[in-house]
Parts: sequence; structure tokens; C-alpha cells
Amino acid sequence: MKFLELTEKPRPDDGSESIIKAFVDFTSQKLGLAEPPEIKLHRNPKMASQRRSFGAYTPGAGIEINIGNRHIMDVLRTLAHEMVHFKQFVTGELKPDSGRDGSDQENEANAKAAVVMRLWAKMNPELFQHATILAESQKKRLTPKSIHKIADKKGIKWDDEPAFLKLTRRVAGHRYLDDLDQDGLFKMKNYLDRLDEQQRSVNKLVIFDIDDTLVHTNTRVKVVRNNKVVKQLNSHEFTHYKLGPGEQFDFGAFRNAREFFDNAKPIVPMIQQLRDDIATGNKVVMITARADFDDRDTFLNTFKQWQVDMGKVHVYRAGNDTRSIAIDEKKAAIIRNLMDQNNFNKVIMYDDSIPNLDSFVNLKKVYPHTKFYAWHVDHDGETSEYQRTDENFADGRNPQDKGDSARHGIPKKASLSSLDKITHSNASPRKKQLAHWQANMRRGRNKND
Repeated sequence: MKFLELTEKPRPDDGSESIIKAFVDFTSQKLGLAEPPEIKLHRNPKMASQRRSFGAYTPGAGIEINIGNRHIMDVLRTLAHEMVHFKQFVTGELKPDSGRDGSDQENEANAKAAVVMRLWAKMNPELFQHATILAESQKKRLTPKSIHKIADKKGIKWDDEPAFLKLTRRVAGHRYLDDLDQDGLFKMKNYLDRLDEQQRSVNKLVIFDIDDTLVHTNTRVKVVRNNKVVKQLNSHEFTHYKLGPGEQFDFGAFRNAREFFDNAKPIVPMIQQLRDDIATGNKVVMITARADFDDRDTFLNTFKQWQVDMGKVHVYRAGNDTRSIAIDEKKAAIIRNLMDQNNFNKVIMYDDSIPNLDSFVNLKKVYPHTKFYAWHVDHDGETSEYQRTDENFADGRNPQDKGDSARHGIPKKASLSSLDKITHSNASPRKKQLAHWQANMRRGRNKND
């Protein structure tokens, strides 16, 4: 983050600090600032009346903002205004009399702050429901019992409940409320207070795999041992392949953007699904097993030629993760990072790889209040719902639910011949997969053989 310093941090944390930090980074980017100024926050409302201003920028001293008893969006508007003045100082446009009403610099600060706030508000509409930031004198000391009462009102089980312990660690850094200081307790309070709001206002993340989900290619990853190519893997085989002793991957062709542009064939139903999700304003990302391409623009132009607005899509590349772990784990790590940075309450993933989808739905255990929807994509771009976890249980299932095989109509004591028949039928991909696994286990093989 380009944020340098936040002194006199609000204590205890009511969630305002993280919002302000994110806004400073956002505004710095919009204004073209390499580094933001030092920013000092005050909670004492009397300071604003004494100075007759909620904020000020002083060259050499930075920005001072009063946040006590103010709505967060009002605070951010003041901050944007003062950051424009800092930008004017950097470019040499700020003058001693720039602060007077009607000056060119003051009019520019008002206009640019308004533009920044409109953009920010479109991205974060839920902040209009954010509570007013309290002055320090109005803060009440929190205890674990305070959090228990809030959880009880929300119907959330907390007494040694594994899902609640994981939530506490993710939000506040420790599993047990007794281990939290006032900062941690206020983070938990803020999260629980906003839980109903988050559930009412759907914040959706939609994830698309690329190879064999959005496009088909003939690109191969080479497996090299002792400087010799021993195998060449297509994208599907690469996702499942585990390196043997002395083996390593050669991604030369997988990084070739021109080859991707020339040879990629769109999977039409999924390209349309991608365009639809972008048009509805959802947060849309691509997560590919590939590493960086050698020409970013050529790669992006592949999708732009099919009328995909790539300006609204961020591409994450699991192949850049050099750890010796499976691709599905690398993709799950990217999704976890996205989840930790945003309050997504609904996440959808389209992928042709079953291991990728399994790792995705297993994230329900880490994010019990988020709904996960996994869609399997076949060769022709037809989708089938692989699994959804929209129940409020850590494993995503209700205790009374049938097993997966029973839900898909596979008899418990099905014969090997009937299982093989299902495997090669026109049944759903999930039903065929389950039948294949059962047959292999009955024959004493690994389920993926």
C-alpha cells in the first residue's frame, strides 16, 4: 500500500481506519500520486469548531482531518479535497492564497474530490449505511461478553464453535475473544454489526478459469527431466499432473501471448456468461493456471475481440506461485486473498477441473457466512451445478442431507456394471464422476485412476 503513516489511530478500532486507508490508496491512484502525504486523524469534535474546518493541508506537515461524530463518507470527502491540495503542492500549483473561496485551486479541489467520491461510492455503496464515527469520549469499553450478546442476537453460535473461532481469528487475529485487546474486540463488533447489512446487500464475486472453461487451445506444457522433454501436457492434464523426481515444467509455450491470440477458440456459451456477469456489475476475475504472458496487451486483445470488457476484469495467474503445491491449492490461495480483502457474501466459480472446484467449495470452512456456488464446465461450455454451500454450516451441509451419491440417484449397492454404465452415459458430470469413483474404489484403485 502507498499509505505512509496514520498517526493518532482511532482507538478502539470501529472499522473506520481500514476504510480510510483503502480510500487514501484509491485516491492516490486516481490523482496520480506516487506517495500520499502524512495524515493525522483527530476524534475531538471541539477541534473542528475551534478551527472552523474539518480538515486542512499544510505543506511540510501533511493533512489533518477531524473524524469525530462524522459519517465516514463525509470524512472521505474532506480527505479527498485535502489530497487534491497536496497534489497541487507537488505540481507547484498551490499558492499562499489558494485556500480562499473561489480560487482556482479551491474550485479544482471541490471538483476533483466530487469525482473521486462518485467513483468510490459506486464501488462501495454499503458505506452509506455505515454508522457515524464516534468521538473518543463516547466510546464504551468492550468485553468478550459484549461480543457474545451481539452474536446471540444474530443467532450465531459462539461457545467453542469451530466456525466462530475461525471467524474470530480471520477478523481479529486470534481464535478466542479472551485473547483480544480493545482493537480486536471492536473489529469483531464492527464485523457482526454489519453482517445483516452484508447479507441484505449481495456483494458477489464471480471467478472464471480460462483454459477449457472460456477458451480451447492446443498449447502444451513440457515436462523436462535431465534436459529432455519426457511429456507434453494440455491444460487439463497440467492441472492434475504431479512432478516426479527430477522433473520440472517448461512453460515457454504457455507464456506465448501471440500463440494464445492466434489459436484460442472461444467457448461461446461461457464467453457470453462472462459478458453477462460483467454487464451486471459483479466483481469478475479470471484465475488461470498459467503464469505471466510475455505480452499483456496481446493476451487481453484475445478477449477484447469477442467484445469482453477486459477493463473490468482482473486476471490472476496461479502459475506465478512458485510453491511446490497443486494448482487447485494455488487457486484457493488467490481466492482467500480476495475474500480477506473484501466482504463478499456470494462467490461463484466456473471451472472445468474437479479438484479446483473441490478446493473452492472447501473454503466454506474458512468463510462460514459466505455462500459458495461451484459450476462445472464441460467441453462444449455446458454448465452443471457441481455443488453449492448456501447453508450456515462450516462444511456447507445440513445434518439431515443425503450423501452426494444418494442426491444424484446412485444406489448404495449398485453393481460394478451399472456404475460403469452411468460413467459412460449422458448423466450429469457430477453423477458420472461419483459413479466412476465408486467403481474404482470397489476395484481397489485410487478414485481418480
